[in-house]
Amino acid sequence: MTNLLSPPTAPMAREPRWTPPDEAQLAAASFFARYSGRTLEAYRYDLRRFFQWAKDSALDVLAATRGHLELYRTAMEQHGLAASTIDRRLSTVCSYYRFAHLDGRITTNPAQHVRRPKTQPSEG
Repeated sequence: MTNLLSPPTAPMAREPRWTPPDEAQLAAASFFARYSGRTLEAYRYDLRRFFQWAKDSALDVLAATRGHLELYRTAMEQHGLAASTIDRRLSTVCSYYRFAHLDGRITTNPAQHVRRPKTQPSEG
């Protein structure tokens, strides 16, 4: 199966049967097109985690509500992730939904008012 969230790999001796990407993956490809390098890899990683959580939760990514995203935040907190990690992952997911909304793939942005964890300001 083709997965736009995964980095490209070397071709295999026998190619798997091609499956067209779903709408959520097309939205991800459109989102990723804006970035390159380490930023792209970080965003790809963050969305891969979110898409896996959605799959495990039997959630259609493009049908998510603010409540679903709050549950995702809670799940990350329960796994003991640092507030800064949760904030970064939510930032990626929120940007994904912002662009999916701007691109007309969803009618409303479910991430618009998602509560973010409080993080300590960095010293510098």
